[in-house]
Amino acid sequence: MKFFKGQKGWQTGGKAGKAVFKLPIRQISLQRIGGEANIFNMEKNFEPLKGRLRVICDRLDSEEQASFRPLIDNFTGLTSEFQRIMRDLGKYGEKIGDGSKFAIYREVQNLFDQANRGE
Repeated sequence: MKFFKGQKGWQTGGKAGKAVFKLPIRQISLQRIGGEANIFNMEKNFEPLKGRLRVICDRLDSEEQASFRPLIDNFTGLTSEFQRIMRDLGKYGEKIGDGSKFAIYREVQNLFDQANRGE
């Protein structure tokens, strides 16, 4: 399927007897208008999650804190940002807390889910 710019937007090249689909020229991405966290529910509260992540961050060494703290401070609630945080938690391993690191992952995941549900 080939796209070309027509008078009323982007169109697909159609064959005789087939429909021509029209796509809008401008599509606003979620990122440009505030991200997924701010579009559907303005009442989301990520402070409990950020607080728990700051406690975890305090347990890391200074070099790891320098890379992890900005992720926490700039967190807006986007799923991609949360995935990055969870990936970094996995890299830090046993440093993130006493006991089971999987229990800590589950706790952080639950805090993120609660904020997304507005609880």
